This record gives sequence, structure tokens and C-alpha cells, in this order.
Amino acid sequence: MPKFDILDLEKVYELCENGDTDAAADIVFDKIDRALCDRRFDEINEVLKKVQVKRLTTSLMRSFLCMTHCAKHRLPYYNKLYEDIEQEMILLRGQPATSRILKNLK
Repeated sequence: MPKFDILDLEKVYELCENGDTDAAADIVFDKIDRALCDRRFDEINEVLKKVQVKRLTTSLMRSFLCMTHCAKHRLPYYNKLYEDIEQEMILLRGQPATSRILKNLK
């Protein structure tokens, strides 16, 4: 089974920077869904560890959390990513909006 390609994060960042959030989300969903189905939690955890929240749109931040929430107990970096995303979202959207956006993902 091939390793989870960390380089996909660079492609996601590039797409975000170019305003193509839908294509970036497709990559996130496709790669993480496959890895979850294959129970490749260590590799997913490494991706979560390397996510640069400031390079993502708020919708993609939420996508990372939504896709990995079901396995958060097997992903030690989930909570750290959640905290980083929450802090960044508060700066970008404010506390009330962040609370609504991240509801049920902690």
C-alpha cells in the first residue's frame, strides 16, 4: 500500500492561494477518506501534524476536522489541529461564528 503523500498538502495550499477551494477540498476528502478506509491512522496523523492552518481557507480548516473527527481518538494530533484551527478562525471570523462553524467537532 503506498504511503500517504504529504506533498498533497502543498497542492492544497496552492489551490487555496489561487482561489480554487473546491479542488483543494476534493483532494483533502479523497486522500483522507482513502486513508481512513485503509485504517492508515499513523499516516493521517502525520498529515494533521504538518497542516499549516494559516494557508487554508476556513472551509478547508473545517474540512480537515470533519473528515478526521470520526477517528480523532486514534489521531493524537487531532486535538492540536482543532486548537490551531479554532484560534485562527477566531481571528478571521470572531468567536460566535467560530463556535457555530466548529460545533460538534471538538
